[in-house]
Amino acid sequence: MDKDTDKEVLDVDARLTSEEVTSLLGYNKSEDSAFQKVQVRVNKDDTVDFSGVVNKEFLLETMLGGSVSKESLLESAPALKYLPNKLTVYFNFSGEVANNTTDIAINKLSLMGVGLPKSLYKKKDMQESINNALSSFLKAQAEQNKGSFDMVKPQGGELVVKGQLPATAFQNSDN
Repeated sequence: MDKDTDKEVLDVDARLTSEEVTSLLGYNKSEDSAFQKVQVRVNKDDTVDFSGVVNKEFLLETMLGGSVSKESLLESAPALKYLPNKLTVYFNFSGEVANNTTDIAINKLSLMGVGLPKSLYKKKDMQESINNALSSFLKAQAEQNKGSFDMVKPQGGELVVKGQLPATAFQNSDN
């Protein structure tokens, strides 16, 4: 039990299936969460497919980290201005998390079923912006929950997770 927060943290060294990852990420999500209706598939080639509903402003402001202007984005993909505030997102990525820091490469990205040009997300500065935004998010979550993601990576169709996570992540809402 963490004395500062009275939150119990558990040491985790686990291999999770796609279904378990999906369930864990969907647990206790509020209506104003940045991501909702998350589904994850961990592939045997050590890539991960992620899909869900994302808040458009979160995506444009936080995930892109200001590295691409809205004007530039709309020039490359004019249909984006017609998208609703909540939109479906799909991406395939490879990489890992080590010590709450992501090092991933996005292989494919689509919004509302429309594939985005690789020129938007394959550039080195864009990959760095995405990793920086995700790392900041993970570090904030870890600090808030007194946990840590020491190592998270896809391996052989499962997600290997090592670190400390709040015990509440492993309890059902009836407890």
